[in-house]
Amino acid sequence: PDYMPGFDESVIEGLLVYPNPSSGDITVSVEKQDSEMYSVTLLDAFGRAVFEKNENSCLKNITISNLSQGMYVLQVRHKNRMHAYKVVIR
Repeated sequence: PDYMPGFDESVIEGLLVYPNPSSGDITVSVEKQDSEMYSVTLLDAFGRAVFEKNENSCLKNITISNLSQGMYVLQVRHKNRMHAYKVVIR
């Protein structure tokens, strides 16, 4: 599965991360949005943040073509909840 073990897949309802794997951009979206803040962070294998964004909407295009190939962790936080996805960059 694309979600990380130990995290409830339904924590943020309607969360979509695609395409995965990817070599260009990753899109992060939530089907049902509200006016609360969303925090999106992409972490490398060492836990370093390589992308961070906080906004009132969660429809993000993250450019990843400048990143090294490998596995990353995408964290989406909303209303004191967090969902983590593994993301593969080719």
